[in-house]
Amino acid sequence: MNEWNIPLTSITYAIKAQNALRAQGIRAQIGRDERYRSGKSCGYSLILRPDVNRTRVMEILQRENIKLASLDPGPPARSMYYRS
Repeated sequence: MNEWNIPLTSITYAIKAQNALRAQGIRAQIGRDERYRSGKSCGYSLILRPDVNRTRVMEILQRENIKLASLDPGPPARSMYYRS
């Protein structure tokens, strides 16, 4: 079962996004993934279950002004640091 990854621009936005989703009843993890470490991303991504409502997630993140690096429903990050 593949998880859904959303690369973010900073660890601060990753934590803010995790908290915003948790407040709406959506569980998310923060993972470190070197695939995303570039000029566009800090190397942290939100990791969500594949059955989560993606439209709802994106609406929440947009409403909270969370800056995304890019969208990639790729394989899960290698190591998790924070869990909600």
